[in-house]
Amino acid sequence: MKKNNITKKVLFVSNTSWSVYNFRKNLMKTLKEKDFNISFCTNYDKYTEKLEKEGFKYIKVKMDRKGRNPFKDLKLIFDFYRIYRKEKPDLIIHYTIKPNIYGSLAAKMVGTNCINTVTGLGYVFIKNNILTKLVKTLYKFSFKSPTKIFFQNKDDLNLFLKNKIVKKEKSILVPGSGVKIKYFHPSFCERIKKDSSFFIFLF
Repeated sequence: MKKNNITKKVLFVSNTSWSVYNFRKNLMKTLKEKDFNISFCTNYDKYTEKLEKEGFKYIKVKMDRKGRNPFKDLKLIFDFYRIYRKEKPDLIIHYTIKPNIYGSLAAKMVGTNCINTVTGLGYVFIKNNILTKLVKTLYKFSFKSPTKIFFQNKDDLNLFLKNKIVKKEKSILVPGSGVKIKYFHPSFCERIKKDSSFFIFLF
């Protein structure tokens, strides 16, 4: 999109290029077709080059997906701050836990609008311990700055509202990620046919 002959820049931030490729690519392509300048910031993996071949600019960031030490992860704030300040996007869209928390804080520091998407809460909210309380505090503090916060399931939205992490007027419940269902189709499992004792539980 161009306003006053200036192309608007949108930066997608997630923990892996794999997740961006599989769940955000169609949205990115749609925005690109509407003349937005699209880039993505993730850990490097084998899907990074696939996204680059689609014409999206890649910005590398090191992120420990499995790290459970919020104090160690605070370095991410400064990494994101450096990236956001250099790239100067008009809008940042965060996905996954660490970009949502630390990316939001960095966006606030540089004064850039951002949107957060809560696709799932992971293991952190299952237990009630010191780590859970700390993460809830980080969520509550960092989620003050996003323009909007998208939730993909009602339970997560209700949990955030109950814990006063988000304000209702900022929160939007969306039906999903907008992926092409033809791309994700079930395959017949031969093992089920051959082995009647094989049991699958879906929930």
